[in-house]
Amino acid sequence: MTRENLDNDVRLVRRAFLKVWRTYGPFDTDLMASPANVQEDLQGNKLPFYSQYFTEQAWATDVFSVDICVRPGYPKGSKRAANYCFPPMGTIGLLVEHTRNCKAKCVIIAPEMNANWLPAIMAGCISKMTVAEPGEEDVFLRYEKGEMKGFKSRYKIIAYLVWFD
Repeated sequence: MTRENLDNDVRLVRRAFLKVWRTYGPFDTDLMASPANVQEDLQGNKLPFYSQYFTEQAWATDVFSVDICVRPGYPKGSKRAANYCFPPMGTIGLLVEHTRNCKAKCVIIAPEMNANWLPAIMAGCISKMTVAEPGEEDVFLRYEKGEMKGFKSRYKIIAYLVWFD
């Protein structure tokens, strides 16, 4: 699922993503991306991804329509997928619910805030790490007017490793 609101079209810069990768990766999929903002593995290959809109590069349109417990291209019951997702703020609760329903493993990048989805995310959280402090520079990029530009969050941003088994 890609984002339509500029404040939701945010991704981690490569350095910040690799910090999360080295702690919780490797990742099999980027659950909410587009060809322009999909994350890459250590060799620079784009991760398989799901998109809100049809694009030939995506594994599927709408991550909520697929079983994210299974790695893309593998049969059900094969190796469990290790997912990465930096969801738009308005979809965090839906993503956590979908992760729980699929009994999946996912690193979810989300703000540390008192939100209605926080108890659900913490129920499945087995580890967490700080990705950025409020106002920290050189951590996020936002797609704006045809290019990626720096963006500062007003929230502390956390990588939550959730695993509902």
